[in-house]
Amino acid sequence: ANAENNTKYNFQGIFDGNGYSISGLYCKSPNDFVGLFGCLGAYGEVKNVKVVNSYFEASGALGSIVARCEGKIDTAYSDAYLMENAHLGGGIAGYKLTDNVSKITNCWYDGVLTVGDTARLCGGIMGRLLKGTVEMEACLFTGKIVIDGELRTANIGGFLGNVAAGTVSVKNSLNSGEFVLSEAEKINAVGRVFGQVANDENITITIEDSYFMDF
Repeated sequence: ANAENNTKYNFQGIFDGNGYSISGLYCKSPNDFVGLFGCLGAYGEVKNVKVVNSYFEASGALGSIVARCEGKIDTAYSDAYLMENAHLGGGIAGYKLTDNVSKITNCWYDGVLTVGDTARLCGGIMGRLLKGTVEMEACLFTGKIVIDGELRTANIGGFLGNVAAGTVSVKNSLNSGEFVLSEAEKINAVGRVFGQVANDENITITIEDSYFMDF
């Protein structure tokens, strides 16, 4: 669902996929908010759903389950192919912007996220935290992030690409995914947990019982 740069389309309900798979989705858009849900509001919840054999491409915020996540994602799986051309993207969620608590729990991304020439902030689970709190728990990244171009200011992270402000916790999670960095010397921040955390004393980071495998 592409919200066409308009957050008035926030999903504020509860979507329960009952464990079913959604297959064969295709969305290629020059706009923001590209994913199964474009924008999940603070009262919204997406749970028990799988997105498989699907393709999403954007030049704005991109996430295979939710592009902008202000609510909760629980028990979601995706092996979707993602192509982020110009801004930010995450395997499960794109980014968070408001001052509340968002939870991403029991989520697994096993697809390929390709980062184009001018995309900057990408992560295996989420692309960027701009404000508020993100709580990740029991999340798994086993997919691949592919750098396709000569990026110079990119932040690439196994769980979260960029923490600009706020509070983030990662608990009981695993990154065994792969980074394919064709122009690695031109990327300023790559990390197995976070790509980059801003130099801000007000940012709070908690990592508990979480691991990554280095290859």
